[in-house]
Amino acid sequence: MDTLCKETLKSIDPIEPAAAYIGGKIRLAKTIIKIIEAIPHRTYAEPFVGMGGIFFRRKLIPLYEVINDRSGDVVNFFRVLQRHYHPFMDLLEFQISSREAF
Repeated sequence: MDTLCKETLKSIDPIEPAAAYIGGKIRLAKTIIKIIEAIPHRTYAEPFVGMGGIFFRRKLIPLYEVINDRSGDVVNFFRVLQRHYHPFMDLLEFQISSREAF
């Protein structure tokens, strides 16, 4: 990896994705992340982020990051987490679910 890319990558503590997702890359995450982190880059873009199985588990992040997904529900979920995190968590704290409702 060239010096400029090493300077633009910052170490972070990986976190677990917000939720599981059908078609997620959890089983491939370690392998994919090793490949990504071995390639010099200043920008990371993930066009099909899902719940972020790869995105949130990386240990090195570049200066620029872009995530997207084809599913409007996924995009909306991340916007809610980004803009309304505390009210959303308050709502979930008292959420009651049943098999019939699910």
